[in-house]
Amino acid sequence: MLIEDQSTFEDLVVHLREEKIFCLDTEFLSDRSFRPKLCLLQASTKEQVCAIDPFRVKNLDSFLDLVRNPDITKVLHAGQQDMMIFFDLINTPPKNIFDTQIAAALLGLGDSIGYARLVESVLRTRLKQDESFTDWSQRPLTKQQVEYALDDVRHLPALHDRLSSQLEDLGRRDWLKEELTVYDDVNFYRRDPDTAYRRLRGADKLQRANLAVLQRLAKWREEEAQRRDRPRSWIMPDGPLVELARRKPKNVGDLKSMRGLHPRFIKRNGDQLLRVIAESSQLGPESYPPPLTPSPKDPDLAARVGLLEVLLKKLAADLKIGADTVATRSQLYQLVRASIDGQIEQLDLPLLSGWRGKLVGQKLAEFLEGRLCLTIDRKTGDVVVHLHEEEGGSAPKDL
Repeated sequence: MLIEDQSTFEDLVVHLREEKIFCLDTEFLSDRSFRPKLCLLQASTKEQVCAIDPFRVKNLDSFLDLVRNPDITKVLHAGQQDMMIFFDLINTPPKNIFDTQIAAALLGLGDSIGYARLVESVLRTRLKQDESFTDWSQRPLTKQQVEYALDDVRHLPALHDRLSSQLEDLGRRDWLKEELTVYDDVNFYRRDPDTAYRRLRGADKLQRANLAVLQRLAKWREEEAQRRDRPRSWIMPDGPLVELARRKPKNVGDLKSMRGLHPRFIKRNGDQLLRVIAESSQLGPESYPPPLTPSPKDPDLAARVGLLEVLLKKLAADLKIGADTVATRSQLYQLVRASIDGQIEQLDLPLLSGWRGKLVGQKLAEFLEGRLCLTIDRKTGDVVVHLHEEEGGSAPKDL
């Protein structure tokens, strides 16, 4: 059902409010603006599946009240982008979110499993993917497009029930509650321009002095994209941005010798870029951001991170979840650095708090402190975690 009038829309909102739980998804356009443009809104309960055309239904206020209502559960799959759209509309974090992708990860079904694959895995239903590249801003929508959009919420009620039941059986409901607090954090929606450089491909290959340049270049691009309401890649692609930080050009001639920089772009932005590069190149080591990965020139540090990865995979496998669900390599690196500096207790990492800290993070820290060790079982070839054998003590004890 496609809703294109305000009256039918308001009737739907009444139904959703009475149910106290509903599923939702959005279709949006993000390749022409800094902020995604809402093009279609889908909602479902066990009794009803609808799509709402926001180009025809002009007033979404009553629906947005449901999004901000903490007494009503909203079920989504991989809802980060959807919730950012709603945050821009209501200027506050949406409340009471159940994300089926996060729930699936805690059940060992995949660290970032897609919706179609999850539906097929859990509900044994295969979805069509023939509208994946639709321009949802175009009207009128075809019947096939509407059906494709409805499928994105049609199966969410059943997924929610199944995943909730499995989490309950494993005693992991509190895990999910802890993970979903990310949606309550205003910083999740307001990206810090000072940290934008961390998400750029190739940033981890730069030396710290070059990383300081990249940090300020990425901040310039972030602010410029937001000011002009254009995608970041329209301002400047990631590749040339990282290359600027690596080369640190000093004049317009240096800029013109680089690939990927159009003459019009250089004419418009060249002076600004050169100024940012010159100012950040004058910074001292105390102002450099920390490296994003262990330096290849520090083999001991890299070895410690590698050993932690082995232990992390072992502990995650015992929990029957993916290692990436528990921690990233960057977090392992931070843990190793803190261990070397004797500052693990001062380290603020998700890995060291909540269920992660109790079941994994604490053991990783104990390993770095020499209280745990890893061995290989001669018969099975499995990795085994032991309490470290004290000098003159008994044999290692399996955990």
